[in-house]
Amino acid sequence: MKGPQVITVAMAEPDSYGNLKVTDTLGNEYKIGEKRSPLHPLFVQGRAIKLTWANFNKIDYVSDAELFDPTAGATPQPQQRPTPKPQETLLAKPAPQE
Repeated sequence: MKGPQVITVAMAEPDSYGNLKVTDTLGNEYKIGEKRSPLHPLFVQGRAIKLTWANFNKIDYVSDAELFDPTAGATPQPQQRPTPKPQETLLAKPAPQE
């Protein structure tokens, strides 16, 4: 069985059986079965998709697909907030008393 794979969709078109024929930017072709038609809208030209594979009778097939986000799993960097400047009126010295 193949491991997860990320592709960039070059073209996607349905066939006469309800399957979706997907071609990636490298020219490889994939068939997304009619049984997985809820996945079909994900396959838009230029979009990166992560394919998950399964095996049935020694034949690999796409079992799931999701949008690929290369930043997912990256540790978010904390954003540094600007230090608020104290208001000058609060820091002003009190008027000298006579």
